Amino acid sequence: MSKSVVITGANGGIGLATAIELAQHDFDVIGTVRTETSARAVADAAAEAGVSIRTVLCDVTNPEQTAKAFDEIAGMTGGGPWALVNNAPCAAWRDRRRHW
Repeated sequence: MSKSVVITGANGGIGLATAIELAQHDFDVIGTVRTETSARAVADAAAEAGVSIRTVLCDVTNPEQTAKAFDEIAGMTGGGPWALVNNAPCAAWRDRRRHW
């Protein structure tokens, strides 16, 4: 069985590039995305790269959606992923920087 890796914010940039790279090295990649549109974009990019990346809807600024995503990922991985790439930014953090 492949080692599972969850990548938050996998819909573009570094997150998507990391997801594709790990999938090309036979990891079971699960990417979190905020919207169904983003999930389709990840699927398209994965198909173009010849790999498979599963997605889970998760806006990390929404505690309820995050908890639901954790449960879904635990079910997909048999208890939890082997690794986490915490790539998604958090709006609350961006807001705090304005005060510094």
